[in-house]
Amino acid sequence: FWLKLFQVFKCFSFSEFPSLISVSSVASMSAQPTAQKQPSWWQRIFTTAPRGQYAVDEKQQVVKENEFILMRWNLLFLIFDFIVIPLPLWIDLVCPIFAAIYGLFVGWLGAFLLTVCAVRSLQANFLMKKVVDDTWEEKIPRGTEEEKRLADNLQHLVMMCGYKEPMEVICQSIDSLAAQSAAHRLIVVIGLEEGTPDVAEKAARLKERYGRSFKRFHVTKHPKQWAGGREIRCKCSNANYTMRAAVTRLEEYGDLDLSCTTATSCDTDSIFAPRYFENLGYQFLTSPKAKEVVWQAPLYYNHFLNERPFYVRAIGIMRAAYMLGFLIPFNINTMSIF
Repeated sequence: FWLKLFQVFKCFSFSEFPSLISVSSVASMSAQPTAQKQPSWWQRIFTTAPRGQYAVDEKQQVVKENEFILMRWNLLFLIFDFIVIPLPLWIDLVCPIFAAIYGLFVGWLGAFLLTVCAVRSLQANFLMKKVVDDTWEEKIPRGTEEEKRLADNLQHLVMMCGYKEPMEVICQSIDSLAAQSAAHRLIVVIGLEEGTPDVAEKAARLKERYGRSFKRFHVTKHPKQWAGGREIRCKCSNANYTMRAAVTRLEEYGDLDLSCTTATSCDTDSIFAPRYFENLGYQFLTSPKAKEVVWQAPLYYNHFLNERPFYVRAIGIMRAAYMLGFLIPFNINTMSIF
């Protein structure tokens, strides 16, 4: 309580409350005029916010009358988990022969899919190990004037949304961005929630520590119900606000060039390989379908893996294998970093 009270008196400014100043004090102050000092870049913490055409999310403003959602598509996975997979267990009460045939089919199909997953995962790991130390910056084509322009102006917009994560976790992730070989090409935007504890203090610490580590560094504060009453309090709403704020600032700087800009969404506990964005830039500038695809990075759930219980280690390894074996090569869906 006393610390908060001290901060209030410390931040108190009589210039904002002229009615509280006596006449004699005004006279003495007028005798020594001083220029009003503008707040420094470090004091203006939350300077990035959606403006102009990005300041309103029109889709969220639309109120549909008598809106009733019967079922969401993600609930189909629950139907699959609770009905299709255990089907042999309860169908055996009705038709034992069908249950036996179904069990054999599912067993052989599962074995085949796991074999494919293992082979594709090993191939991906061997490929990454082979090229992990390659210098991709030198491989970017610069033969024509257009290729040289794209290579020189290449930049990566990195958006990281957080809420109540410890500062140590957030800083560990940003440190991996600062250690990138292409850190000078990164525009990092950290999206915090308005309800984040000590949000202003955390934003100031992040700006102080990383303000000069990248091409640009910004911190946003997502207000509650910013897009309207239909806005859901989750990462997607924060990401919507943060990306709009980032694009607004890029337009103000004159740096919004979609022909040489990538956008990456990640979590606050994501650790990047040192040449990740260098490789991403090479892939983006050399792929003929660069603007038609989503670049999905493989995820390894190995943070302090040796300190976890055995079942956590097993699940983490299997999830990484499934991503390398199924999700990425067969373009099934994106995960966390894309």
